[in-house]
Amino acid sequence: MKSPTDWQQFPFEEFFADIREFIHSSPERGVGAFEAPAELRGHFDMTLPEKGRSIENLRADLKSYLDHARNTLHPTFANQLSASPLPIAFIGDAVAAMGNSTMATYEAAPIATLIERALVHNLGKVIGWDRTEGLMVTGGSNSNLSGLLLARNTRFPETRRFGNGNTRFSVFVSEEAHYSFFKALNQLGIGTDNLIPVPADAQGRLRASELDRLIDAAKDRGFTPLMCAATAGTTVLGAFDPLNDIADVCAKHKLWLHVDAAWGGGSLLSKRHKSKLLGIDRADSVTWDMHKMLGTGLVSSFILTPHIGTLLASQRGGGNNYLFHDGQENTVDLGPSSLQCGRRVDALKVWLSWRAMGDEGWENLVDTLHARAQWMANEIKKRPSLQLLYEPESLNVCFRYRPKRGYQANLAVRPIREDLMVRGEAMINWSIRSGESFLRFIVVHPGADETVLGKMLDSVEAAGQRWEASHA
Repeated sequence: MKSPTDWQQFPFEEFFADIREFIHSSPERGVGAFEAPAELRGHFDMTLPEKGRSIENLRADLKSYLDHARNTLHPTFANQLSASPLPIAFIGDAVAAMGNSTMATYEAAPIATLIERALVHNLGKVIGWDRTEGLMVTGGSNSNLSGLLLARNTRFPETRRFGNGNTRFSVFVSEEAHYSFFKALNQLGIGTDNLIPVPADAQGRLRASELDRLIDAAKDRGFTPLMCAATAGTTVLGAFDPLNDIADVCAKHKLWLHVDAAWGGGSLLSKRHKSKLLGIDRADSVTWDMHKMLGTGLVSSFILTPHIGTLLASQRGGGNNYLFHDGQENTVDLGPSSLQCGRRVDALKVWLSWRAMGDEGWENLVDTLHARAQWMANEIKKRPSLQLLYEPESLNVCFRYRPKRGYQANLAVRPIREDLMVRGEAMINWSIRSGESFLRFIVVHPGADETVLGKMLDSVEAAGQRWEASHA
């Protein structure tokens, strides 16, 4: 084998041909049949050899990986809040991997640094801010952690040096909020017991009146209320918290308002749907994952704030003696504001995607996905064997199969999901809320049109009938 370190001699075209073949065969492949860990280990050689393998063997390794990997390019992959990336996002990701630059300094990634700053500026304009500070992070969880760190270090700057001390902070989130806030309180030493869940209404939206009451109760118990994290697009139902009402409560009690718009932020790009996030411009910080609704590819997460200088003040520290040198260019270095040092160029795929789609393309995509989610909900209502549990506010369609023989509908949820996965027909998730389990289909794949969605519902009904027959 030629040297694996030689870029000039490596046969890229052979590997690209294999990737192209996988892409073209994706419609026939389905999402990929589920394999148990023991079964998969038996089918896939994971050993690390003493001597390097030939090009032919490496191509075989890659093909084997693709054969056993989950095919998120298929439109019936609806398990997560993200699916197939845009083709141009894939190209941007490949070029970023090839360049292998770090986003720590302008000198190492000059054009990428300016591109990321341009993206931050434009996202801030979409939110409604005149000026915006921000950067890309490793995911929505990291962004929510950064929002909490911003809140603590901005409102109580002494904690950056001396820690929380005797201050008993409390943080308020909806009972429907993402679990990352629980982890963030652990990471920052605030304590997970000091995360106070706020009751939500029947549609999964935080009750602002309950937030007001719980903040007063926390003060009476000697806590220092720090932040409220509202959610714009909850993970399970896709619900949007009433941001203006929450902002009023936060202003009254002087709390930092963070909005987790990781899922629902894409709706801001639609004139028809942006009203769901009315009041987001009043937030002190925002999480936005563009890889979800907009398909820019994992990971495309942003932490954003209108408070210029706070991100740098909160997270800077060290590196001046070898990395962040004095000079004109270091005024645009992103590293001092980041919790990371080495960080890949994720901005390229987002920028290329925006250039390819344009504002109009984003809006058309968002509107189309919302229309399809509503079509799916209406189609479920027409089928006697299916039950829609919640009207979709976003792209989350929550439903279940209704057995004919008097079985509890809850019992059929997991077997139906597993049946579809084993057959490789579809991959959808299931959730539990208020003691009820249900299927959750995320209508986020651009290829999931009405034909695909209708056939998927046919598959659910067929799986339900098989389950009933097996219990006869």
